[in-house]
Amino acid sequence: MLIAEARSSKQYLYPDSTTIPELNILGVTWSLSSGAEPYVTRQLRESTQIQIAGTCDWVLNMKQYAEFHENRGFLLITGEPGTEKSVLTAAIFWKLKLQFESDSAISVAFFTFDKNIKQLRSLSNMPSFCAAQVARSDNGYGERIRAKIEEWDDSRIENSNQELWSGLFEEQFKTSLDSQRMVYPVVDGADQLDQSYSAENSVNISFVVAGDFNDRMECSYQVIRLDKESIRQSGDFRRATVAQLENFHNLSRLRPQLKRSSAEKISKTADSEHTNSGNPFFFKHD
Repeated sequence: MLIAEARSSKQYLYPDSTTIPELNILGVTWSLSSGAEPYVTRQLRESTQIQIAGTCDWVLNMKQYAEFHENRGFLLITGEPGTEKSVLTAAIFWKLKLQFESDSAISVAFFTFDKNIKQLRSLSNMPSFCAAQVARSDNGYGERIRAKIEEWDDSRIENSNQELWSGLFEEQFKTSLDSQRMVYPVVDGADQLDQSYSAENSVNISFVVAGDFNDRMECSYQVIRLDKESIRQSGDFRRATVAQLENFHNLSRLRPQLKRSSAEKISKTADSEHTNSGNPFFFKHD
């Protein structure tokens, strides 16, 4: 139902409790459940709810995003504080989710890191939660990692972060194993981790990673850098201003020409005031 609503409204809607599953669906004795599930779901919901329709579209039409789609690999989203990288990351998650909803060979998963929340500080929680989401849509993958988890359970050995990632993803998506299977982990807040983490090149995994990295992650990834000027030139401030005017009953009844003129004047100052305060004007807040 949510997918149908998202398609009809052309907005990225947040998931309900069935869209991002609880981890006990695997039914194994060694549970992947980490306690991160409700926090991830909440942050994804919040990042999606505050987006105004039409904003972020310019980023999804950028050459870097097209090349990421064509060549796969990594898409790195970085930029100044207050440019709402989390909102763009959520938009990309839903774009991929809708794009591949009918393709059983491609899965999309989401996770967010947050140094202020214990369950979202752990690196091991990311592959665990993403694996559960993939298992929900791919029964074959679910059976394979069920066997892997039972193997770990029998050994009674606590796995390192690298072993967990390797067992749940790198081993499962090797090109030699199944060249048709593909997964897109979409990860927000990765800059809040101290550890460096990379996947092998010989796996069918494409990452979307967002965070305030400054220049700490210079590499061959496709990079989208958000800043106030590029957002202003995209027209998002004006779109948001028009949307905000609709929230005021008297202003919403203005003639279209007068409304456009008012929006132009307001948006010229709103971008500076709100972006500098870390609370961009082009996203709605309840």
